[in-house]
Amino acid sequence: TDAIGGVINFITRKDYRGVDIAASIGATEEGGAGKRTFTLSGGLGELDRDGFNLFGTVDIQQLDSLRSTQRDWLMARPLAETVPYYLSSRPFPGNVRLSGTAATRTAQLAAINDAGYRFNGTNFNQRTVNLFAPACNPPASVYTTLVGTQACGYDYMADTEIYPDSQKYSFIGRATMRVNSATTAFVELLAAKTETLYVLSPVPTTVGSVPWTALNNFLPRPVTHPAGVEVRMRATEAGNRSNEVTSDALRVVAGLEGTLANNWEYNIGAAHASNKVADRYVNGYFLFNEFASALRTGRINPFGPSSSAGQELIRSLRINDVARRSEGTTTSIDSPGLWANLREARWASRSVLNSVARRKTSRHRRCSSRTTSQVIAIAAEPVRRLKQRATRATSWERTLKSMRRLPSNSKCRVPFASITTKVWAAR
Repeated sequence: TDAIGGVINFITRKDYRGVDIAASIGATEEGGAGKRTFTLSGGLGELDRDGFNLFGTVDIQQLDSLRSTQRDWLMARPLAETVPYYLSSRPFPGNVRLSGTAATRTAQLAAINDAGYRFNGTNFNQRTVNLFAPACNPPASVYTTLVGTQACGYDYMADTEIYPDSQKYSFIGRATMRVNSATTAFVELLAAKTETLYVLSPVPTTVGSVPWTALNNFLPRPVTHPAGVEVRMRATEAGNRSNEVTSDALRVVAGLEGTLANNWEYNIGAAHASNKVADRYVNGYFLFNEFASALRTGRINPFGPSSSAGQELIRSLRINDVARRSEGTTTSIDSPGLWANLREARWASRSVLNSVARRKTSRHRRCSSRTTSQVIAIAAEPVRRLKQRATRATSWERTLKSMRRLPSNSKCRVPFASITTKVWAAR
């Protein structure tokens, strides 16, 4: 809707002439969420004089991203203090999940404590621990008791975007040509392209059967125990998850409109529309099996920055590929219908015809035997009186109120509630 919002009013016009140029620049006081737009519109030809009218509009928009860290009010309300149960148990530095077997877990805790690790001066005694708690690594990785009394949690709202970066390009045009005094042909074209980059927090990652020998490469003091552990971490070094979504839309409409026998208007058209969407992973996603293998062999640091070789390995595992594609097409032929130029009569006649089809009373059975023109004439009589009252009414609301009291001398009474709906909808 942003792509065509600035030009929607031109669609119903057949006399747009001249050139319009508009540009805007918007910025926020605290940074992020900026917006720049440029619109060029042009039209030529007067339908009544030249027999044609052409117009077109090009619209370009650039919207900047907004990171959560760019708003002080958001950073001042961390999840740990507001809704801590939304915190993730995959922080960076990563948590270590010990063995599910009580005897093995007791031995692993003893090995951690023997290596000199403490939590606020006391021994570690929980199954999920973080050897860097309670310091953790704020503002994203924070200490909270909801994840574990000796572990760290992850506040993903401190490391994400709340508004995506996007570029929008669109063109809309219409050509109208007078075929003859009663017929007009038209063609409309809408083409739009949107590229949006959605950025989330890094991938929450769980890798099991990690030996202590692999983790000791990144710990200040080695822990000695033969049983492996599960590492629950945030893959921060792989980058924030980033999806580039590209949408291409195309819509073509061609049709005719005019009058028949000076009393009936018609509008008929054929339309074809297509939309293609591609969702590409451009950052933050990686080949998991290879990542897990590198972690188990001590080449990736789950607690902090990896070596240059480790970071190069992570870069080589990143995925840059289309993950999802979708395409939709619609082809249709449509006509809003024929209607009498006697507009007041058409609303009433439709109401009567609908009522005839529904009601089974003898009075309406007599109406059903009449021709359409007779029904229109019957319905038109009270509506003409309504029109006379409308000239004296100060508002449509007063007109509608008076219409409900309008008498009908015809044999087929007009259903006023139905007329009210028709008139109100056509207002």
